[in-house]
Amino acid sequence: MHFNLSFLKGRQDTEFLKKIIDAIEEAVTIQDSKGETIGFNNKALEILELDEEQPPETFTWNTNWSPLQESGEPIPYDELATTITQNTGVSQKDVLMGLRSARGHRKWLRVNTTKLEHKDDFYVLASFIDVTDRYNIFRETKIKEDRWKLALEGSELGVWDVDLQTEEVYLSDQWYEMLGYKKGALAPKEVLYFELMHPEDQPRVKEELEDYLSGTTEQYQTEFRLRCGDGTWKWVHSSGKIMSRTADGKPKRVAGTNKDISARKAAEEEVFLSRSIFYNAYHYSAIGMALVSPEGNWIDVNPALLRVLGYTKEELIKRTFQDITHPDDLDADLEFLQKTLNGELETYSMEKRYLNSKGEIVWALLTVSLVRTGGGKPQFFISQIIDITPTKLLIADLNAKNDLLTTLSKELETKLNDKG
Repeated sequence: MHFNLSFLKGRQDTEFLKKIIDAIEEAVTIQDSKGETIGFNNKALEILELDEEQPPETFTWNTNWSPLQESGEPIPYDELATTITQNTGVSQKDVLMGLRSARGHRKWLRVNTTKLEHKDDFYVLASFIDVTDRYNIFRETKIKEDRWKLALEGSELGVWDVDLQTEEVYLSDQWYEMLGYKKGALAPKEVLYFELMHPEDQPRVKEELEDYLSGTTEQYQTEFRLRCGDGTWKWVHSSGKIMSRTADGKPKRVAGTNKDISARKAAEEEVFLSRSIFYNAYHYSAIGMALVSPEGNWIDVNPALLRVLGYTKEELIKRTFQDITHPDDLDADLEFLQKTLNGELETYSMEKRYLNSKGEIVWALLTVSLVRTGGGKPQFFISQIIDITPTKLLIADLNAKNDLLTTLSKELETKLNDKG
């Protein structure tokens, strides 16, 4: 890092501050009140193609690079963003500045400057990013516009092009075909004034478009429904860009594409429905259900299981299933679990004992299945837990009564034999 931070002398965190500034993805330079550069971070070194050994104070825009206006004319020193901020104290925002090197190649930067006061002095901080690629694309857009339209005519994208001043509208053949209209069947106002758009989508899309045209947002990309020729609705993804402006800077032409995303929306709806069904079946089930990690942690539990075990959700989540399993049943459960993880079993069921919040035994019929990721990695177990304690108690009571009856029968038989 090439910063002369003598004005921070005495601070313990100077090195840490240097690391922070070097970690910034934007290039940063600092000038003192005399206009001399006292530092620049690694990103500035990269963008400005500076030697790491070059002292910061030897750098100036005019000696290392030739600053350019968008027209290609040189930028006078007094009109540099850093100079303006230094002389006036006014921050400069998103200033486009070109640079021409001694070898003749050009870069384009998006520059921001601000004045920082420290003690009795001030400094000018400039941050900038290399926007050369984006700038070149923007410059080439006009040249490639006709080719772009021609290439899209045979694709699945419907092209639209609107002149906001004259209200002229161009719609490609694919745009009409996508919605089932004959070419030329729509009046421009039907497109311009959202008459084809679903009423529920209109307020949102209008706001998004207005934000883009006013410069509040940098891009226009949205999704909405359009009415087809047969009266049905079709979901489209629409993206657009301002292609030209009026002399006073207002958007004049906006062009973009629509893509049919009905299949994707249908799939999303199907997934949503499946999740809703699972959610309802899970949370409102009369039997206990839980999602358990491969390590045994409770990921989620439904209300029925909480009633069976007598824990609150917060209490149970802090435990593992091993913590509340009767010691005599744990080894068998873990053996089944490992076989499932190994792929030897798809699911398993067993009777086991849990210990509820009071330490009492709860008999349960446990059924476990494993959910894996698309790559086959174990994700979580789905456990279904049915409380069979009443059944177990009833069986134990019946067995006890049966044993008693057997004992009494034998005693009665013995007495009868003795009398005989």
